[in-house]
Amino acid sequence: MTSASPTKKILIVDDDQQVCRLLTNILHSQDRTVLSAGSVSEAREILDSNPVNVVLLDLYLPDGNGLDLLSQLKKRNGPPVIIMMTAFGDWEAHVKSYNMGAFYFLDKPFQLTQVRTLVEHGLKLNPAVR
Repeated sequence: MTSASPTKKILIVDDDQQVCRLLTNILHSQDRTVLSAGSVSEAREILDSNPVNVVLLDLYLPDGNGLDLLSQLKKRNGPPVIIMMTAFGDWEAHVKSYNMGAFYFLDKPFQLTQVRTLVEHGLKLNPAVR
């Protein structure tokens, strides 16, 4: 008897709906659920009811800073792997993200193959939703 593997969950947090749609399309598969949020508050609501493996998190959001959400997520038991994203980052934001526990800092525009590879690595680091 075989048991079905658990569904992996990915959350995209970006106020650009085109980015959310694009990433959802390239990351969705049979064994994955891809959720998206356009703000920090919407992301918190989703995360409260949906533990996730990987979060793709924009640095600047309409109602807050992605670094604040990163800090909160890292305090959780079994935190997700977090990939920061921005089109407006500077070196200081990169360093701060890494020091706070981000897995990677992705500059926009990004290569789709790079995103897929990073998410695959993130899912290997955090294979089970807790």
